[in-house]
Amino acid sequence: MHGLPVVNEAGERVSPQRNREEWKKVRGPLIGSSDLPALLGHDEYKGPWQVWDRIALGIWDDPENADIRRGNRQEQNALMRFYEEFNLTVRPEGMIRHPDDSRIVSDLDGLVIRPERWPEVIRDNPLWDHVRDHCSGDGALEAKVPRTPKYFTYRDEGMLKSHAIQMQHHLEVAGLEWGVLTFYNPEYDQSIAFPVVREPRIGEWIRTQIPAWYERYVEPRERPMRPIPPPPVWPAKVPGIATVREDPEWVDSATLLRLRYYELLEAQEGYDDTEKALLALTGDDEKDCHVVGGGVVVKKWQPNARRNWDRGRFEAKLKLAQMNEDLEAVLALDPADEEFYYKNEQKRKVEVKVVGPNPAET
Repeated sequence: MHGLPVVNEAGERVSPQRNREEWKKVRGPLIGSSDLPALLGHDEYKGPWQVWDRIALGIWDDPENADIRRGNRQEQNALMRFYEEFNLTVRPEGMIRHPDDSRIVSDLDGLVIRPERWPEVIRDNPLWDHVRDHCSGDGALEAKVPRTPKYFTYRDEGMLKSHAIQMQHHLEVAGLEWGVLTFYNPEYDQSIAFPVVREPRIGEWIRTQIPAWYERYVEPRERPMRPIPPPPVWPAKVPGIATVREDPEWVDSATLLRLRYYELLEAQEGYDDTEKALLALTGDDEKDCHVVGGGVVVKKWQPNARRNWDRGRFEAKLKLAQMNEDLEAVLALDPADEEFYYKNEQKRKVEVKVVGPNPAET
């Protein structure tokens, strides 16, 4: 591993589990593996602007929410469950820096110490085929503790794009050729592991794009409003392990369901065509209307645009003025100013409601 360990003055590894407050001070202005999906616009919880707020202004995006606390509490259990499941030794890690750029870091949960021979449970597992035969040395381990619905989704369907790019970031910083993303569910005491192989083109892209992002947005203190360009290639999707059933009872029931499904689609298509014909009788689509007749109610209207306050923009401008010790700019800031508001145009509403009895029964 060529990543450089990050230690405090006492020589202890810095990590979110062991010394969280110290870790936050070190981690704040740096780009970690969990930031990369956000910079790309593939994180469901944050975007590039939240990463910038933390790096440039020190504003953390809800760093202590329930999911993060859950992950911190259960991480050791996740590592232990991984060891029990796959008989691979794991050494807990901490924050490491990229050897060529100290702004790029990885909070590595663990290092998988590869044995001389792969355990039987892995040799018989097709998910490990692309790793087992082509990689040597230690591997990176990222442990996540999703809530039950997401756990089963990941188990059955595989990991997301955000997971794949995060693992590639870990491998680039650590200089490792392979790694494992493991999901652990404490409620069912189950885990699933997705092994990944390093993609050199993504590593090169990380080494160029992150410094460019700092130069483009952080150094001039210009808040980004769009994601960075995607990598030249995305990691291959690792499939899940959904249960496959081909027994007669299942196939018969599934066949009947498919039949009803396509009947429903055909009926829906016929309904949609009939609805369009009825709406055409109400005239101009841009015209508001409320029509009642023949056992059907039709309403069409345009809702008012929604006026929203951009809290992030206001806090970023306030923090920037404070950091520059510009008292005049701080006092001049008014949350009611139009620059801190934006409008979301609402989609035109069309409602068709059947209120009369079934004609076939009358």
